[in-house]
Amino acid sequence: MENILIVLVLVGALIYNIYNNYKKEMEKTARRDVRTPAPPVPTGTQSIPTPPPPVTPMVSVPTEVSRMHKYKAGKKIIPQTLAVETLEEQEEPAFDLRQAVIHTVILDRPHK
Repeated sequence: MENILIVLVLVGALIYNIYNNYKKEMEKTARRDVRTPAPPVPTGTQSIPTPPPPVTPMVSVPTEVSRMHKYKAGKKIIPQTLAVETLEEQEEPAFDLRQAVIHTVILDRPHK
């Protein structure tokens, strides 16, 4: 019976603390005026016109580059037939069961 009273007191204290924290948060939100918007950013800044970038004369492409472009453009993909390899059946040595049993017995000897 005493244990039940202790548990009830602890639960009551917990509920009371939660309620107090809830009230404090509600007061904080009431202090904040959510309806007033943030002040607008001033747009009165003067824009300074920037001069256009200077025009640079075109540089000719090196001959190696132009030669490579011509080579790649002239190169065509030619479809080739695939060589089909046939698998040759290899003759397997005949399996000798007697010899396999003898080797197994020799390898699996009990050690003393």
